[in-house]
Amino acid sequence: MKNFFNILLGIGIFLAVLAICFFVFHIPDFYPQILAIIASACLGAGATAWITRLLLDSQKKAEEEKEKNIKIYENKIVVYSDFISKLWDTMKDGNLTEEELREIRSEVFNRLIFYLGINDIKVLGEKINKITELRKNLQKDEDGKAFYKASGGIITSYSEITEVLRNDINKNNDNATEELSALWRNFALPPILTAVSGKEEMKLNQLSKKDDNAQSITTPATVESSEEPVQNSPNKMEYNQAWHFAMLGDKQLDAIGDGKINELSLIEYGESWRTNLIKQVGDNDIVFLFRRGGFGYIGAFKPLGWRIFDYKEQKETIHRFNKQEQVVSISDEDVNEFDIYGGRDDGADLCTNLIVEPLKYIPDGVGNPGGVYRRTISRYDASYASTLYEWFSLK
Repeated sequence: MKNFFNILLGIGIFLAVLAICFFVFHIPDFYPQILAIIASACLGAGATAWITRLLLDSQKKAEEEKEKNIKIYENKIVVYSDFISKLWDTMKDGNLTEEELREIRSEVFNRLIFYLGINDIKVLGEKINKITELRKNLQKDEDGKAFYKASGGIITSYSEITEVLRNDINKNNDNATEELSALWRNFALPPILTAVSGKEEMKLNQLSKKDDNAQSITTPATVESSEEPVQNSPNKMEYNQAWHFAMLGDKQLDAIGDGKINELSLIEYGESWRTNLIKQVGDNDIVFLFRRGGFGYIGAFKPLGWRIFDYKEQKETIHRFNKQEQVVSISDEDVNEFDIYGGRDDGADLCTNLIVEPLKYIPDGVGNPGGVYRRTISRYDASYASTLYEWFSLK
């Protein structure tokens, strides 16, 4: 068919040239006109065939490119899925061995590398470098002090790598690193003990060890009704209720520690439920301060009372346990000192502070034993609290 169209186009060009020659040499008009008509027909058919062929070739290339992209996308999903599965599987025992790290490297260079763009390769290199540095801390000390933080940091790095691959598949720029780390911890499963050295076995046991008198692990939804006093081992303190408190920003760090005001602050706009929960904290409770960004919990505090700035009513309430409650007019001096996030200037209705005494305070954090609490303040599961306080004690 292709040759036929080419022949037709060639004949048309030949006849057109011949017709022009007839006109030039003054051959009778009859013959040039016949040749011109035939040439026009051949040229039209040939041109139409040529354009049609170009369109068909273009369509064929587009379809081939589409099929190629679909195949690459399908292969990419399989490769990414296998890699992520093997990556996370290395942390099932809470540790990352040299052999497992070698296997990760093999997976990267055997399959993964063919599907990554240059920017993703750079990001992956940064995450792997961070993982190798954290892995060194898994074997640093014999009492597990660095072990918890390093294993938690590796999980965060795994979440970041997973996020890079998810975004490459989905072609989006969302950031679910914290949610992925939380999802892993949400299963609240102890590490799988394997045949390891005595030192490593001790560390793994410390990760999974729970106080004999602690409650079994529950979901955050069932924690709200937990009010029974917890009996603790010598490394833990006795308390009635554990509380989770998430700091809003790094300004909170300037308010806690030696010589600081030691008040955990939150602000509310058009709501009061957080303030109402602050009022339910008792003097025999314990409060754990959570810092986002992979730090986990950074402190354990004994509550002493609370302070509430009500900017609508223009009054300040100071309540200390076993003391007379004070209600005074708001003063600029108190606002400047205790409204650490600048809630009044930002139009907040309430600035509510929990007055505390630091029991354990580690700004770099000790990680999160499990359970995701997204609220600013909520009751905290007793089994998590037992493990968490032990982690602080090890520090």
